[in-house]
Amino acid sequence: MQSFYLSAVNRNTIRLSWETNNADGIVAILTTSSTVPTAPSSVPATVTTAPSGASGTPVKLANAINMTQTLLQWTDLTRNTTYYVHAWAYSGTTLSNTCVSRSIRTPRKDVVEMSEHGTFSASEITPLPAINEASIDISTSESGSLYVSIYDLAGSKVLDIMKGEPISSDTELRIPLNIRDLASGVYTVMITIGDDKVMRQLIIKK
Repeated sequence: MQSFYLSAVNRNTIRLSWETNNADGIVAILTTSSTVPTAPSSVPATVTTAPSGASGTPVKLANAINMTQTLLQWTDLTRNTTYYVHAWAYSGTTLSNTCVSRSIRTPRKDVVEMSEHGTFSASEITPLPAINEASIDISTSESGSLYVSIYDLAGSKVLDIMKGEPISSDTELRIPLNIRDLASGVYTVMITIGDDKVMRQLIIKK
């Protein structure tokens, strides 16, 4: 059977990551029922293009060498709800008789962290682990100059994302993180507005 795991990106989004083992891929169905649905009558002809998937619809996933290479996301889900992913391995056009089911509950609220002085908040970085790109959402209550920098485990700055960009109060902003030139590893992203700051963990796996 293929290896796969589930993670909640936010309260409305579930991500599935998988890797190819002894088969060509998996066919997966997302439902709100723990009951294993009837297996698809055949392997779908078209591979689902990450990151989008439709709840209740069989999706064909293929050619994932490792858990971070190809990701599938189901969006617009209901928060605080348990979802189930039922998956069958396939080789060629033959679907396995064995179904593996896993469950995950969407959070009641998105996971955010307040800054030291409470003037802004920052979401978790998504996706985790990341490969070449990631993002983080911030919400501010005061204006100021926005700095975003990335540090390695030794505490050395390795990348500046934003350097003193003006930001207004009551602003919600998604900050893209271009990390193509960073090697695999664990990093700290520091977001600073004025004399207030938040630190979030960034994991890169290439």
